[in-house]
Amino acid sequence: MEKLLISACLVGSKCRYDGKDNLIESLLDLSSYFDLVPFCPEVEGGLSTPRDPSEIKRGQVKNSKGKDVTSSFYKGAEKAYNICSYLGIKIAILKENSPSCGVHKVHDGNFKGKIVDGEGITTSFLRRKGIKVLNEEEGVEFLNKLKEEERQRLALSIEKRKEEEMEKEAPKPTKKFDGNKNYKRIIDKNKKFDRKENKEKRYEGKNGKSFSKNRNSKFRKNKFNKYKPNGKTSFQSNKRISKDYGRKNKEK
Repeated sequence: MEKLLISACLVGSKCRYDGKDNLIESLLDLSSYFDLVPFCPEVEGGLSTPRDPSEIKRGQVKNSKGKDVTSSFYKGAEKAYNICSYLGIKIAILKENSPSCGVHKVHDGNFKGKIVDGEGITTSFLRRKGIKVLNEEEGVEFLNKLKEEERQRLALSIEKRKEEEMEKEAPKPTKKFDGNKNYKRIIDKNKKFDRKENKEKRYEGKNGKSFSKNRNSKFRKNKFNKYKPNGKTSFQSNKRISKDYGRKNKEK
């Protein structure tokens, strides 16, 4: 199953700066589609829980006491990317407004609760590496989309199953009718019948004998038979007469 990186606080881990969590129970349903990999960049970067709140100002991360903790935030961001690279993770869902995980919004750095456009250190690092990053609201929308696609697939599979059952129950024809084939078969059969009928037709000559009308039949070969005197053609009888006449002249 594909893996997905998610802020640990969103799935119930008490790793916030004040030791609390940001649990969104609906996001736990993502476990039906992905192997969830909970991760807190601030804790993994070496910061304790609880800890002083931190905010980004002029490219640096400082806590409420003015201590620079930028290196810890970058260390956590690098670890997050290493995990994504190792596990082949392409999507991350991170906590909005966080100095490490903010996706579209972060605190302005004055510790007065004001939110401005921007992104956290880890989010920025992962995006530069080509990983898609969503906030918790976008994560819920993403989950709903997955559920809708699953419902559609399930509905299609049920329809297919019903169609298959109906096909099994329906009586199958013994032989598939093909109009073209049957038409050709009828024409061929008629041609054969005509040929057979022509062969059976006979032609009667003057001598009472019958002959077939086929071109290659005996009638074609013996077409002069009706003129034969004593079973010979006129040409053969003339030849015989001329031979007999010559023999009589010699005897004289």
